[in-house]
Amino acid sequence: MTVLERGHVLALVAEAVERGARQNTACEMVGVGERTYQRWQVPTMSEGGRRGQPEGPQNTLSQDESENVLIMIDAAQQRGEKAE
Repeated sequence: MTVLERGHVLALVAEAVERGARQNTACEMVGVGERTYQRWQVPTMSEGGRRGQPEGPQNTLSQDESENVLIMIDAAQQRGEKAE
């Protein structure tokens, strides 16, 4: 479902609820789960239904740490050791 279609569904359900329909009944009528409708109402969603840029993992190595690891691997390989 496109962002425009979601907006249309949100408007239809909101209008039905304003006129006295129950939210779950209105959602059933347009073929959308009630929980999905509720998620779509959250304003933090960007276009495409995704929340902003994903953050990297908390345990990501810093640039310095990455460089140190590469230096250690290179040194081990030059000595003929197996890098594991």
